[in-house]
Amino acid sequence: MNHSCTKHPDREGNYYCAKYNRYLCEECMACQDPTLYCKHRQMCIIWENVKQRRLEEKNRTRAS
Repeated sequence: MNHSCTKHPDREGNYYCAKYNRYLCEECMACQDPTLYCKHRQMCIIWENVKQRRLEEKNRTRAS
């Protein structure tokens, strides 16, 4: 079953936010409210991807 991105209905929503019950595309993939508690965070692919991006950016900054 394919789902559309909440913000871009013409795009496939490959990432699911269980906290807000929405699907997001690659461009929109970000934690919708990172400062609030989320009981799904330990299993959240969105949160893991955001953490990985931050780590990579931090490493690039250090390498510069």
